[in-house]
Amino acid sequence: LALPDTSGTVLLGRWTTAFPETQVIVMTANREIATAVQCVKAGAFDFLVKPLGSALLLKTIKGATQYQVLAKRISILAQLAKRAGETHFADVIAISAAMRHVVATAQRIAAEDSRCVLILGEGGVGKKLLARAIHKMSRRAENPFVEVGNTSLSPELARGELFGLQKGVFAEVREGRIGVFEMAEGGTVFLDELGDMNAEMQASVAQVMEDRHFRRVGGSVDITANMALIATSRQDLARKVETGTFRRDLFYRFGAETLLIPPLRERVADIHALATHFLDLYARQFGKSLIGFSSPAARALDAYPWPGNVRELRNVVERACLLAQKDVIDVSDLLLPVAPGAGAQGGGGARPLQRPVSLAQAEEQAIRSAMAAAQGNRNAAAEILGIHRTTLYKKLREYNLEPAEPPAPAGDADA
Repeated sequence: LALPDTSGTVLLGRWTTAFPETQVIVMTANREIATAVQCVKAGAFDFLVKPLGSALLLKTIKGATQYQVLAKRISILAQLAKRAGETHFADVIAISAAMRHVVATAQRIAAEDSRCVLILGEGGVGKKLLARAIHKMSRRAENPFVEVGNTSLSPELARGELFGLQKGVFAEVREGRIGVFEMAEGGTVFLDELGDMNAEMQASVAQVMEDRHFRRVGGSVDITANMALIATSRQDLARKVETGTFRRDLFYRFGAETLLIPPLRERVADIHALATHFLDLYARQFGKSLIGFSSPAARALDAYPWPGNVRELRNVVERACLLAQKDVIDVSDLLLPVAPGAGAQGGGGARPLQRPVSLAQAEEQAIRSAMAAAQGNRNAAAEILGIHRTTLYKKLREYNLEPAEPPAPAGDADA
């Protein structure tokens, strides 16, 4: 606090203004309470009086770093809450400018009740999540959101799936069956991977979009098609049109309202917010007290190119939450693949070498290691893993890892 050329109080005022996220600890021989109060009011994290033991110093520094992690998480959650309040797309995390633009466009589409929407993007970027958000924020929110299960069905099955079947149309159809379009009355039909749809199914969808009515297979009554259609595709539909494998009229119908979700590697600003969201989700699910990511782990998350996009990030964080032995997730918990010579903090960042081990494999290995360390004691192993013992018992049965029961004494054997 007392320096030859200035005072710690002056520096404290400068630093808390210039670096608001930095925690400042004041150390001094001055024991006056008024001085301590003045420093804390000026923004000091803590006020320590010399002589100072190393145990207290380490405890104070640990408290400051934990506070810093929590403060950052609160800031992120506040940003998300603010954006959710502004855009009403609470399920879609959008910190980057690119995703904020996507959300703003999706909000407009929902407000205008657009009948045909196409969402483009690589696998795992969150196309279905955005489709659901559009439906939930449209005037159709109270009506069904119906997914078409398989867009590559045979022509006969496709027509039945979409239009429904009239009673008696086939010998095995003893009762009438409604199709997707009828089921989604007043709501939204979700067509996942439009580019995989076969020619017959494309024709059926194009017909409904043109006529706005349909008939059940074998039926004679027109049914009004009162629903919105939201489709997704990871493929280049324009190229498929040119090669004749996708209908031009269907492409133009959906092309009127198109949203492109960038891959996660192009919106790094979203990575930490998404990872924090998934950490909160799985920490609660696994019953763990996790407060965030270490600095090396955060850098590794930002450096990794995420070929599997948000879906891969979610799986990585889920596995890390399961493996973490401390209150923060470290880089070793992430199990991100790194090419030889390229570290997570290197100039080029991490590069994919091979797919990470699956969550089930990591989970089984973690349980095996804990059981070995606990010498077969399940309660001790559960404590090592940081999970409830009933959860461990369930996992032991799931992976067929239950310890063998000790053999009964010879005298207890049946004659």
